[in-house]
Amino acid sequence: MCFVYECIGKAMPRKEPQHPLYRGMWLEGKYVYFFFDSKVDEFFKDWIQQQEDLSFNNFYKFHPSNWQKFHKSLEVGTFCIKTLELNKNSLLTPQGEKTNRTILLKTSASFGSGVHPTTKTSLIALEKVFQLNNHKTILDCGTGSGILGIASAMLGAERIICSDINMLSLRDARENVKLNAREKSFHFVIGDGVSCINPKNIDLLVMNVEWPSLNKILRQQKWHCFKMLIISGFPRFLRNIVIGLTRETHSVLDSIQLEEWEALILVRKYIA
Repeated sequence: MCFVYECIGKAMPRKEPQHPLYRGMWLEGKYVYFFFDSKVDEFFKDWIQQQEDLSFNNFYKFHPSNWQKFHKSLEVGTFCIKTLELNKNSLLTPQGEKTNRTILLKTSASFGSGVHPTTKTSLIALEKVFQLNNHKTILDCGTGSGILGIASAMLGAERIICSDINMLSLRDARENVKLNAREKSFHFVIGDGVSCINPKNIDLLVMNVEWPSLNKILRQQKWHCFKMLIISGFPRFLRNIVIGLTRETHSVLDSIQLEEWEALILVRKYIA
């Protein structure tokens, strides 16, 4: 169960609550959500009074499965995604049949359970690009649960950089990476990874993020130097807009469509 304190902030919080039941924070526009494993009303009331740029707005309680859908077992391409209910007393060595393409995920509030079509198309796109080249270094921008980074490691990537603006997502991604015994291959960055990572060192940029964030990124030039991209998170009726924002520097190598969603594989043009 998640216990969430919703606040309104003028800027990104300078510090996070220090409490043994604290799980992480989630940024959404002007709102900041603080997640706990139990109610901590008195603690949070005292803490929020010390924050100059934050004000309490609301309180929610929900189960992670009500935040996004999970299946205990799900097959996407050659991947088998298994979702586990974990608590603080759980061992990170689950029992049962497991192959080298079995992705283990804990239930959490971070996006990327494998159920949504944008995650599925991204996984299929990853398989396609690794069939073309053995990409060594991957940047997973907006990593969420870390599912696409983990899939990249299973496909042969040796170094995966996971970035996210939400600390809660990075913590969930770290736990999922540990669950899949892939810690040595991963690095985690808080913030906009597209702007803080040198594109010359990246073989593949993966961005499965919601359309408002994707639209904002594509209208900037920070991503232009990346050699190959997988972009997803946009509905198919926005395809022409996405193509228009990317055609100057990149060509469409392939497209994966599922239901009303699409993922594009883009390759950089040779520009004089």
